Amino acid sequence: MDLDPPTPSRIATGPPNGSPSPEAASTLLLPQLIGYQRAAQAMLFGEPFSAAEAQAAGFVNEVVPTATDLESLVAHRLSVLSTKPRAALLAIKRLLRDDTATSVNTRLALDSKILTELMSGAGQNDAYRNIVEAFAR
Repeated sequence: MDLDPPTPSRIATGPPNGSPSPEAASTLLLPQLIGYQRAAQAMLFGEPFSAAEAQAAGFVNEVVPTATDLESLVAHRLSVLSTKPRAALLAIKRLLRDDTATSVNTRLALDSKILTELMSGAGQNDAYRNIVEAFAR
């Protein structure tokens, strides 16, 4: 599989002809991801931006120079994730996307509820008991 991108990598919004195009919920998602000002610039002007600019804007988490580096990074991240309890990873993903608990107090209550549920799961007690004990110290 050839993943090597052209150098330098560029990311563009909208169609190739450069016409502004509100598509794929981009007018909702892009401002949430990179902020209104950057989203407006990207969508109204349709100018491509570099991988470094995309990283600085929070559009991408990390920039790697080669496909080999990317494959190594993905393998490492998968290795790390494979050691974590699946139920906890899924719960964290749900919590990160949850927009119902918007204050610190309501989020603390929700996190506590989920942690209690995770602790009651079969085979999870020791892992989560260690977490709770670490916070209690």
